[in-house]
Parts: sequence; structure tokens; C-alpha cells
Amino acid sequence: MNAAGPVCPLLAMVMLEKNRFLEKYRIPEDKLADSKLDWEELSAIHDEFISSQPHFLAAANYISERLQALPDVHSIKLRVKDPEHVVEKIIRKRIADPNRDIGLHNFKTELTDLIGLRALHLFKDGWRPIHDAVSGTWDLYEVPVANVRRGDPEELIQEFRSAGCEINEHEFGYRSIHYLVRSQPAKQEYIAEIQVRTIFEEGWSEIDHQIRYPYDIENTILGQFLVMFNRLAGSADEMGSFVKLLKRELHDRETAATVALTEKNTLINNLQEQIAQLKVAKQEKDKLKRSVEEIQRTIVSPVTLALNESAAAAVLSAAANRLSFDSSVFASIAAADDRFSNFRDSVLRSSVAVESPIAKAAAQAMTPATSVAIAAAARGASPEGKKTE
Repeated sequence: MNAAGPVCPLLAMVMLEKNRFLEKYRIPEDKLADSKLDWEELSAIHDEFISSQPHFLAAANYISERLQALPDVHSIKLRVKDPEHVVEKIIRKRIADPNRDIGLHNFKTELTDLIGLRALHLFKDGWRPIHDAVSGTWDLYEVPVANVRRGDPEELIQEFRSAGCEINEHEFGYRSIHYLVRSQPAKQEYIAEIQVRTIFEEGWSEIDHQIRYPYDIENTILGQFLVMFNRLAGSADEMGSFVKLLKRELHDRETAATVALTEKNTLINNLQEQIAQLKVAKQEKDKLKRSVEEIQRTIVSPVTLALNESAAAAVLSAAANRLSFDSSVFASIAAADDRFSNFRDSVLRSSVAVESPIAKAAAQAMTPATSVAIAAAARGASPEGKKTE
């Protein structure tokens, strides 16, 4: 959707040429006759909308500015309907229903997509905050419609329902949430269509629309390839959500590890203070200090690195289980998991510290009981307080 450009006033004086129009939009003249529409009135609608376009564009920009301010909106596309497309749509609606009342007196309210906007977001779950903002900012002209693809998770469909959306299983696998909103930036009220979808869905739908609409909708060969393209776009959306989840879980683990490391350093400092206060021979005290220093160094040794890599692989697998992918995407995740495992194993094999007593001491240093054990060893007693031989 591109914003309509400046409108030249002279265009309003140009009559819509009937034969050229019918040929361009593939409308048989007998079908036009069946619609019971008067060509002079259609020309008047065409000219009236040309003169009204600047006002519709101003209303579209007013809505766009508010949508663009939402944190989850990546970008906005807008357009005001082309005057010829307005006439074409009126004709096709009357061909479908010759008794429908639509003409110069009411076409601006009967056609609810004269203003169209698309709010694009990066991740699949970005629709909900946008939905809440749209519902809270504008009065809805109709119930929002969530277009889904056959086979979409029931959990996702229930989320749409709980948000007050009507579910529509789209025959071409089109995913998007459509809103009709009332907007009144000045005295006149406008109805605008807002479509909310991911960037990947936008890319697929733009290609699908350009290739198929409006005259190749029934082309089965194009349809089969576009369905495959749709599935790839869906997998890309899933992978984007997965990477977002993975980053969040890795960040949470890193934060937890930082907290744990801080606690362990505090424990080691306390142990060092306890050792300094022990009344034992200097040689024994220095030995205990060296042991604690080796434990402290081990915490940031290759052993810790390997453990972190192993944890990353576990996060990858856990995150994958929480999302649905095509089999090819699962294969990619499994390959990534193998790479993590191989890296971890290579680090473990190359690290001398892995089998050393220091590594074992590092593991023991992870609990508060270590301070008791070291203090008891300095006294020549077991942790339970019994004298050692």
C-alpha cells in the first residue's frame, strides 16, 4: 500500500472512458448492464472521489501516526483507494447483488476500505499489544476478523477468540487480523481498514496478490506453488519467534549464573576471612589459602565454559519443544544441538582441569557447606566436629 500522491484538480474534470475501463478491468458489458448501474453516476463517483482523496489521505496519515508510535509496530503502509478501483469494486458488488443500494449518495460509507493501513510487526506474538491498542484507541465498526491457515495451532486460535476476534480459515492460507475502525480527525467521520500481520506474512501476501489477483485466482499451478511459499513464510515466522524465545531464555540463564557467581564469590571471600582468623600454623594457613584461590580460578575455567555450552544446548532443545516447526526446521535445530554438544566435548577433552582435584573442589565450592568443611579441616576435625587422625 503506497500513500496516494498529490491530486491535480484538473483530473476531476476528466470523464471516465467507458470502453477503456471495461477492457482494462475485464468487465463484460452485459455484466455491467446486469448490475443496473448508470455509467454517468459511476463517472460522477469517480470524479467525486478524486476531489475527496486529499481528505481521505489526511485521515489515513492521522491513523498511521498513532499506529507508528506503538512499540510493537515495525512499520506502517498506507494507501487511499484508487478512484478507478472504487468504480470497479462498486460494479462487482452490484454484479454479485443487483439489489444492493450503493451509489453516489452512500459509496463512502458502503465501501469500508477506501482507507487502508497495514501495521507490520516482527514476531508472531506482537499482534496482541497492537490489538489492545487498536481496540482501545478507536471505536470498531465491526468485530475484528483473524484470518488463519488450516492446521494452525488451536492454542493460537483460542487466543484470537479470547481477544474478541472472529475466526476465518482463509482458503489461500492468508494470515492477518483485520479491523474496521471509525476515525474522526475533524468533523467528518471516516472508516479505515487496518490489517495487522508479520513482515514475513506481508512479503508472501504481496507476492500472492500481485501474481494471482484479480484474474488468476483459480490458477491451480500458481496456487500450488504459492501454498508452498506460504508454508515457508510460516516457518520463517516460527523461527523468528523461536530465536526471540531462545534469546530470552539464554539471558535469563546468564542472569541466574551471574547471581550465583556473585554468591559464590561472596562465600569464598567469607572463607578467606575465616582462614585468616584461624589459629593454626602459617604453613597450614597458606595451604588453605592456595586451595581456596584455586577453587576461585576454577569457577571461570574452561570447565565452566563447557558447562555453559551444555546449558545452551539444553535451552535450545527445550525451546524447540515449545514451538511447532516443519520437519526441516526440526532437523536444523537438531544439527545446531549437535554442534553445541561437539563444542562442549572438545572443550572437556582439551581441558586439563576437568579430571583434576581442583575441578572437583570447584563443584564442592558451590554449596555453603564448604565453609564448614574448610574450617573443620583447619582444626584437624571432620565437618561433624570429630577429631581426625
